[in-house]
Amino acid sequence: MSTETEPPHATALRLWAASCGARMHPALYFAQDAGGMAVHTRTNLPPDTAVISAPFSIAITPKIALDALQLLVGDALRNLSERELVNSYVAMHWILLGNDVLKHAPYVDSLPDRSLLRTPLHFTPEERQLLTGTNMVAATAEREQAWREEWARCCAAFADVAWANAFTWEHYLTAATHLSSRAFPSTLLSSTPSLVATPDSHPVLLPLIDSLNHARAHPVSWSVSSPSHESDISIVQHQATPAGSEVFNNYGPKPNAELILGYGFALPNNPDDTLVLKLSGAAERREIGRDGRNVDAVWEDICTAMGVEDEDEETRLGIEYDAVKMLGDMLRGRLEALPILPEQPTPGVRGDVLDMLRHYVDGQRDVVRDAIQWAEEKAIELERLGGDIGLDLRAEFEGDERDVQDDDEDGK
Repeated sequence: MSTETEPPHATALRLWAASCGARMHPALYFAQDAGGMAVHTRTNLPPDTAVISAPFSIAITPKIALDALQLLVGDALRNLSERELVNSYVAMHWILLGNDVLKHAPYVDSLPDRSLLRTPLHFTPEERQLLTGTNMVAATAEREQAWREEWARCCAAFADVAWANAFTWEHYLTAATHLSSRAFPSTLLSSTPSLVATPDSHPVLLPLIDSLNHARAHPVSWSVSSPSHESDISIVQHQATPAGSEVFNNYGPKPNAELILGYGFALPNNPDDTLVLKLSGAAERREIGRDGRNVDAVWEDICTAMGVEDEDEETRLGIEYDAVKMLGDMLRGRLEALPILPEQPTPGVRGDVLDMLRHYVDGQRDVVRDAIQWAEEKAIELERLGGDIGLDLRAEFEGDERDVQDDDEDGK
């Protein structure tokens, strides 16, 4: 397929990136897809192919953003966070069109239109209503509050410039969504690149490299070289890619809750799905996964809350049995609270959003059911242990419920 099939803004991105020193494998091209753009290959790519390389200097970093914005508004921005600086810099490309201080216009122009974004803050009211009964309700509300507070701080910093009122919430929301879905940690821009964020790292945008969509467990790696006076970062595909196929990145193992909240998509039957639980008064939130992963930690939290330490064997078994039965009741309550989604799109609910939410809710239901199975099997094990010492735990439990509740924490 020739480059003439590329959307014009994709060709402009590729040519601008090349002028900045970035390199795209000659077999690759951009194609329009439902979420914006995807990268495909015209020819077979052998394993261990470096598909895209870019110099560190092409990145949008907080320093790049601060240096540019200071030329526009002076020193009022020094108290903004790294995220606020990058988001403001991206948004200024939509407000101050053609301003020479803003160097990433071809990249910003290539980003998906706001109408294509599918994170919950871009849902319709009817779509957000479908989240009722899931952890995503609190997660979405917390994110909106945090981002609106960021926007307010940015607006205060820009208050004295003539175009301040043009910096709308929609501008900030769109920029923040792009940063959420496309950013890499600054630890990637080092001689030993890493996708693991640290307390000192910050989000950066890597034009062209961030064009690759996600494929779970897709084998890729990163390499850094210094062919001239500055370093380049390259993404290397370790799996052969047939001609006509999409070329992918791998964002790492992420549950659908995180994919929806941060990226605006979900995977069917996602093996990395989790559910976050936090007991009233407990110090930690617990993330449980498929096949009963980490449910034992929640059970242990309940046991601790009920005072299982330093008890004789009979009392300890009784408390542990009470705890596992209450855990089962709590989980069954979570299962019943999960929404029943419509089979077909309804007014205000888009088909692609409904599909995404179905993947998410189905995964939540599977995680809870696996956790209930773990609790039931643990109860049977404890009944057997109790029987070994002449203790009928089932009879002891009847009528002796305790008040240990799930705080229904957010799903991030």
